[in-house]
Amino acid sequence: MKMNDLRAKLLNAIDEVQSGNLEATEAKSIVGLANQVSQSINVEIKSMQMQRDLGRKIDKLGDMKIC
Repeated sequence: MKMNDLRAKLLNAIDEVQSGNLEATEAKSIVGLANQVSQSINVEIKSMQMQRDLGRKIDKLGDMKIC
């Protein structure tokens, strides 16, 4: 799985709330998921900066392997 895959799954959950397929109580969890999207982007950018500083090849944003 790549970071881009994770973000896509989280964004799909947000779409489910907007379409009414998730209960209001479940919608609260989406806020936490959105925070995870933001955090994943920040982590990936920091990692890319470290890779650049070390003179290593930098992956395209969203392609960082997480497992």
